Amino acid sequence: MGSLIKWWASEWSGARTLWRSPAHARDIQLTTEKYGLKDAKSVLYPIVSGFDLPEADVCDNSLSFMNLVGDMRYHERACRPDLSLFLAKLSPFSAKHDARHMEALLKGGRYLKGTADMPLIYRKSMGKQDEFNLVMFTDATWASEPETKRSMSG
Repeated sequence: MGSLIKWWASEWSGARTLWRSPAHARDIQLTTEKYGLKDAKSVLYPIVSGFDLPEADVCDNSLSFMNLVGDMRYHERACRPDLSLFLAKLSPFSAKHDARHMEALLKGGRYLKGTADMPLIYRKSMGKQDEFNLVMFTDATWASEPETKRSMSG
């Protein structure tokens, strides 16, 4: 587990409590400022139930859509797995996006801004003292795609 601790560059506080990464919180702050969200009001959820956007007729390449998706993917992989479903829903619009898609993505940025200082919590098992079991869960939708009725996990 030593290499994991070095990779996260975080602090382990106690026998079974918490990881914090102030560096990731600063990165998130820089990202939100980069896209003009410094003074934006945060939101509780990046995506709402029944979220659905049609594909754009013409791609608006003047928007920073792809850059923001890439920055949010970095945060998702580094410290924010809660962004997975949100990004899985918006990433398919990378080829054809417009202002509606950018606004939805910026809403995710406002969610990220409001939750930047929330840590990931890993707990050691209650059994053996040196045992570390990592169990993960994923968010999913159930038959949410209107045309195909496919489920999506993130």
